[in-house]
Amino acid sequence: IEGCNDYQGNGAFLMDLRQEFGTDLLFIVAHPPCCGNNNDRQMEIDAIMAFIRDAKGIGGDLTLQSNTPIVIVGDMNLVGYAQQLETLLTGDIVDINSFGSSFTPDWDGSNFADLMPRLTDLPMFFTWYEENNSFSPGRLDFIIFSDSVLEPANSFVLFTPEMSLDTLELYGLQAEDATIASDHLPVVADFSFSSGNGTHSGSGLLQPNDFKLEQNYPNPFNSNTIIKFILPQKSEVNLAVYDINGEFVKTLLSSKLAIGSYSILWDGTEESGIEVSSGVYICNFEFGCYSKHKKMILIR
Repeated sequence: IEGCNDYQGNGAFLMDLRQEFGTDLLFIVAHPPCCGNNNDRQMEIDAIMAFIRDAKGIGGDLTLQSNTPIVIVGDMNLVGYAQQLETLLTGDIVDINSFGSSFTPDWDGSNFADLMPRLTDLPMFFTWYEENNSFSPGRLDFIIFSDSVLEPANSFVLFTPEMSLDTLELYGLQAEDATIASDHLPVVADFSFSSGNGTHSGSGLLQPNDFKLEQNYPNPFNSNTIIKFILPQKSEVNLAVYDINGEFVKTLLSSKLAIGSYSILWDGTEESGIEVSSGVYICNFEFGCYSKHKKMILIR
């Protein structure tokens, strides 16, 4: 980075990573309007998605090569209508008169993915926190990405108040570091690049053919579903279920396992054995310093 400028608004940056990874990266930093301003927030999100749609074709402000990874990050202020997140993930544009038609945003004709990293040392997903504020902690900061060509590895939200003294000392941190710096917590993620067929470039990352979390089956499911995963080496494994708001539901597995393939049953119950209601749930899989998650749909 050779310089910087103060810029108010959203920005799109085409990053040349071809020498190391063989691809560009479209990196979009967004900060839509806050609070009750739902109309303007939806308008800006419509505009962002229309920009991506046009960039994937010919004649937009830029033209992307096929399978160029796309990442959208920022304080999205998604505190109002659910449609705003729906547009970011599915390309469902609301104001088609101003911004054109809806589209499926990922290169394989699917939706974008929502990373949803978990807090360090706390089974929650909020990214905004201010002690003694009348507003509860909330998830305002997002990482949306094209998971057909990007494979998430390690990810977390740094929340130093809940970290143990030993961990704080290990990393040279103080308990108040994350909350003094800002009321928005640091959201961190590592990705490896894929050509769209499961082969990754770059070094130092596990290959997906070695470490794999499969989509649960059946999905959607009525009562029971099977979660399968593959381990390339002996490791401590944690497999847990959360609801769509990031609230802990149940630990399915917490054990050291040998190399191999495994299948775990979730019977649609919480930790106490009570059946959970219909809805979208997150299967969160942690293996060493890596983590993955899949969405599961339960229909009663």
